[in-house]
Amino acid sequence: MRLLLGLTERCQGHEAKDAQFLLERLATLHLAKATRDCRVKDFAEALPEFQEISTLAYPEKFLLAAKDEAVWCRLDSARAMEADDWLLEEALEQ
Repeated sequence: MRLLLGLTERCQGHEAKDAQFLLERLATLHLAKATRDCRVKDFAEALPEFQEISTLAYPEKFLLAAKDEAVWCRLDSARAMEADDWLLEEALEQ
């Protein structure tokens, strides 16, 4: 990852376009993995993944998309915790 970031900074011309393409492809896959983890309710994996994405030198559009997805993921996580609390209260009442 860091090697690819270094290449995008050092390359020129056609090589720079290739390196940028690879960086965007990597960012797309990284964002897709974090988003998928959140959708399958693997919040312990997804939330740190979104945090990591925000620290990397990905193109701005990926950083913004990760920020948006992270907000929805935190909301889904809170809803899941609320539902778990409700189920626990129901079980304790019975």
